[in-house]
Amino acid sequence: MTSSAAPAPREITAPIILFGFRQPDRLARVCRALRSQRGVVLDERRIHLMMDGAVSPRTGRRYASGAEIAAGIAAVRDIFPRAEILPAPDNLGIARNIARGEDHAFITLGAECAYFFEDDLEPGPWYLHMLDLAREATAKAGGVAHFAVYGDHR
Repeated sequence: MTSSAAPAPREITAPIILFGFRQPDRLARVCRALRSQRGVVLDERRIHLMMDGAVSPRTGRRYASGAEIAAGIAAVRDIFPRAEILPAPDNLGIARNIARGEDHAFITLGAECAYFFEDDLEPGPWYLHMLDLAREATAKAGGVAHFAVYGDHR
């Protein structure tokens, strides 16, 4: 006889790093999808927003309004009030903002594993559960630097 009971919820201990920039609606969608994940227990204090800044320090060009940046931060705060918000003082661009998130996770927080979400990824309802299963499986393999659970890519 097979059981149809759902698996026990997994406590997510890896930091969740969100990357945001000038699209608060998309960032809110990601946060709502994370909030409604199944099969996991989230500690929102482990959620960290790396909000990119509006103005390039090199050229002075404005890539976003202050209102867009503030709305993105507010969207995360509304859904995860205890999340850590780390706004960049200047516009870094996506690559430097991701590097900043990696530094925060692996150097500042000392994490061995972290889960990264750009504001255009809307995870399915079991995404974090499957991601954590992949973390557990790859930890046994050793030497794995990156994994994702987007599905079959054939």
